[in-house]
Order: sequence, then C-alpha cells, then structure tokens
Amino acid sequence: MAFQLCSCWTLHLCIFVFLLRNISSAQSSQYTLNHNKLSFNNAAKKCPGSSVLTTIATQQEVDEILKLIFKSEPFQNEFTFWVGLRITSSECIDRSKPLRGFKWLENNSEESEVSQWAEDPEHTCTTDRCAALKGQFDGSNVTWGLIPLNCHKDKNAFICKVKDGDTTIKLGSEPPPPEDTPIKPSKPKREPGFINDSHSAELRSCQRPSIPEARSLKMLSGNMKIQVQCWSSISFDLVCSGEPTVWRLENGALANITAIKIECANATQKEEDSVLWSTILLPVLIATGVLVFLLVVIAVTVKCCLNRRSKKRAIKKAEKMEMKSKNRKDSFSLKKVISLLNGMEVKFTLKN
Repeated sequence: MAFQLCSCWTLHLCIFVFLLRNISSAQSSQYTLNHNKLSFNNAAKKCPGSSVLTTIATQQEVDEILKLIFKSEPFQNEFTFWVGLRITSSECIDRSKPLRGFKWLENNSEESEVSQWAEDPEHTCTTDRCAALKGQFDGSNVTWGLIPLNCHKDKNAFICKVKDGDTTIKLGSEPPPPEDTPIKPSKPKREPGFINDSHSAELRSCQRPSIPEARSLKMLSGNMKIQVQCWSSISFDLVCSGEPTVWRLENGALANITAIKIECANATQKEEDSVLWSTILLPVLIATGVLVFLLVVIAVTVKCCLNRRSKKRAIKKAEKMEMKSKNRKDSFSLKKVISLLNGMEVKFTLKN
C-alpha cells in the first residue's frame, strides 16, 4: 500500500515537472513576434502576460530584435513592426529630442541610446502618434529606422517584450532536454541573404557591398573584412560577423551601407571642389594678379611720361621767357643807339 502511494506521488510529481518544462520552453525568448496586423492599441493588448510592446533603446536591443526578425518564418526583405513608442494628443512633437517627444510604453520615459528615424514626424500637438520599426534587407546590409504612424488607422505586425525585472522568461534561454531523450543535432538554418553551402566559411561570409561612390574596396582576412576607402582620406573598416552574419563596424554595430555611401559621395564632392579650385579658380586668380600688376606698371609708366612732358613744357616756357627778355633788351639798346644817332644828327645840323 505504501509502495502504491509513493508510486502515485512520484507519478504526479513527474507530470508537474513535465508541465513546468513545457511552460518554460514555450517562452524561451525575451521577445516575441506577432505577424497579425493590428492597430497600435489592439497590438498592445495582445502582448501575452506581463509583456508589452518592445523598446529599442539600446544597440543590443536593436541587434537582438533584428536577429529575431531575420530568423522568423516567413522572412521578408521589407518589414514593419509596431514598437512601444507613442506620443499623446496632449503633447507636442519636439524634433530637438532623440525620440521627438515620444515615450516608451514600458516605463513612460524618453531615454534612448539609439535614435534612428527613417521618417521624421510632422509637428503636431493635437493627435496621437505611434512609432513602428521599418527595415529593409538587400542581402548585404540592413537599413532600419523609426516611422511615425496613426495609432488607430494603421495596422501592422508587432513585437512584444517581457518587462524588465520579470525573471519568468530569460533572454536566450533554451529549454533543457528530457533526461531520457538523446539530444539531436539541430539543422543549421539558412540566414537570409547568404548562400546555402555546406562549408561554414561560405555560410558565414557576407556579400560584397556595392558602394560605387567609394574610391576603392579592399577585401581582407579571407573576405571577412573590407576596407572602404573614400576620397579625401575618409575610410571605413567593416567586419563580417555577429548573428545575423552581416557587415558591422569594428565596435560591433550594424554597418549602415547607405550612410557610408552618403559619406563617400560627400567626400567625392569635396574632392571635385578641390580639383575645381586647383584647375579653374587658381589660374583665374593668377591671371587676375598678373592683370593688376600690368595695370600698375602701365599707370606708373603713364605718370612718368606725364611728368616728363610737363617738365619739358616748363623748360620750353622758361626758354621762351628768356628769349622775350633778351629781345626786349636788344630792342631797348637799338632804340638807345637810334636816339643817340638822332641827337648827333641834330647837333651836326645846327652847327652847319
């Protein structure tokens, strides 16, 4: 009888442990995706248990959520998910703030280490606005950002997150296999955008990015690292790593190929401006300087000629005045001689 009671108790205990394991394995991740398209408010209500629409306030959260999206089925190159970011009609959009005045549903705060908007919200103080995570994957890089949407009219899939402090669900936890069940090796899943090959090196390799604005692209370390050299001595070092395996910066952050293209394009424009300066503007300045020098030389020459001419005129005038004075003296002397001769003639006549 005692043996039967012990066996019955042991059986109930095993059933309880088995059910507990099943509950834990159903919630093995901190984040969950729901592909049902709902309005923001309905999506917030559909998050199971104590979970809420997710935050993306840190780079780690961004990486983990993007990884979850890439591994979801069916995978799509373009995606839009509600996140827990909202601003009410009693508050105004403020573009000077990283979150533009939006607040997280989880803690009603505006704190965020990451702020990347694909589309800036229009200024309003009269309507509720909610934010969604919008992204695109072209096979070699991920472009993502926040977009403002209508909380009631727009409908999207959504991402839920267990509130901080809830230890029921642990990030990245895997359910332990039953003791009497041998562990079977899991089949490697094909990462989106990469070639499905038997060689792990090829599986983890990234596609060569297309950056026509760059001066050169130099592949290093067996195509696992690339150096993007722009004009004007601007360069970027990208590493193929992480999960998902994509191009990342040396600090581990996802590489924004679009932003790198813009930087290289700006550097190219600066280089072209420099070439324009050296090939066109510089010769123009030199020619202008030469012209100014010639004008100064001509002005000095003309002034010297005028001075010489005025000096010659002064000399001629002095000579003329001297000639007139001499002529006057000669005329006076002649008159005096004539006068003397006339006097002598009168005297001679009187004597006779």
